[in-house]
Amino acid sequence: MKFLPQSPLAQPKRLDYGWVIIFIAAMSTFFSAPGQTYFISGFIDIYVNELSLDRSTVSTLYSLATLISGLVIFMVGKISDRLGIKRTMLAVGFLLGLTCFWNSFNTSIVTVFVGFFFGRFLGQGSMTFLPALLLPNWFYQKRAVAFSLMSVGGVVASSLVPLINAMLLGTLGWRIVWRVWGIALWILFLPLVYFFMFNRPKDIGKAQDFSLGKIGADDDTQEIGFTPRQAMGTFAFWGMTFCQMVLPLVGTGITFHMVSLYATKGLSAQNAALSLSLIALVSFPVTLLAGQVMDRLRQHHVAALVSLIELAALLFLFFANSLTAVLIFSALHGIAMGIQAVNNGIVWPDYFGTKHLGVIRGYAMTGTVIASAVGPLPLGIIFGLQGDYGLGLLLFMALPATAFVVALFSKKPVQAA
Repeated sequence: MKFLPQSPLAQPKRLDYGWVIIFIAAMSTFFSAPGQTYFISGFIDIYVNELSLDRSTVSTLYSLATLISGLVIFMVGKISDRLGIKRTMLAVGFLLGLTCFWNSFNTSIVTVFVGFFFGRFLGQGSMTFLPALLLPNWFYQKRAVAFSLMSVGGVVASSLVPLINAMLLGTLGWRIVWRVWGIALWILFLPLVYFFMFNRPKDIGKAQDFSLGKIGADDDTQEIGFTPRQAMGTFAFWGMTFCQMVLPLVGTGITFHMVSLYATKGLSAQNAALSLSLIALVSFPVTLLAGQVMDRLRQHHVAALVSLIELAALLFLFFANSLTAVLIFSALHGIAMGIQAVNNGIVWPDYFGTKHLGVIRGYAMTGTVIASAVGPLPLGIIFGLQGDYGLGLLLFMALPATAFVVALFSKKPVQAA
């Protein structure tokens, strides 16, 4: 499209342009906030009280919206493969801003559900999915480092946005807060993408990996890759998809029921809050550290390691009868999350190339979103039947144990000539 700039509005003189791309990717994860649970949760009580909606109904709508968004997120990958990541991100950013304005006019169960769906699809889904497609085009040897730095945007958002919203809600009112975020997306994020983001380094005569990679701006080897059909015909695709589904399923299930689960072990709601804080506190530095070493490791070994750590975490939680034991669980779970946050980004381009990365990763992401949506159900059902979470935790332990074995057999596939 001719309306898109052919060169950056400005370029740093002493830094490689790859740093600009990492910053944009991090900003995309930051501005995914209006579709994230930590953002939307601040409005749930408002919807219940001011719109006279039933809390259980709102919760059901939110889970349903998340599930549906997971089923269709692969469409974003198809569109980005066809139109390019930049055009797709501009459209997604604009529509997410529009969704914020839609949410500011919520009046009924229908408008709330529509807002939930587009918030989850565009924010939690697309705004984190697209930068994960962008970075592999710009980084080859330094992919893990790039993905770990990109994650900073999400960490900053999850830490600061709830505090910012709490302050704004107390002064401006909830409808204005939604509009503020819509305007922020349009005047801060969209110009950044429009003027400074480019799909590949060769588009502006640059090279990968801070100009240190083996593949240069005039090299087309990155265009080589599996087709979606070829990728889905490998054991590695399904094996890695399963491995990446386990942690979201287990994590959301335990987090959703954490207060009740800890109560069965004689622990308080404050202990649950401390546990959640520790998970976030541990996962962030682990993510940054993982970025420094994972480019040297085989991805199926990393997936096996994540599964083993998560299994150890669940063992501590199953036998926990003290605060110390659940804090050990939290630390181990945070380590697993930190490592997987990086591995999720680099395994797909490493295994299947970048030519059809949007579609391939889109199908895999569908699985992980669905897993996170259904994660709370097994523990809830079992607790309702037995009044205890023991059997549910045992079933959860079977997942990383299985994933450990599956990961060991999910080696990088070789494309047929």
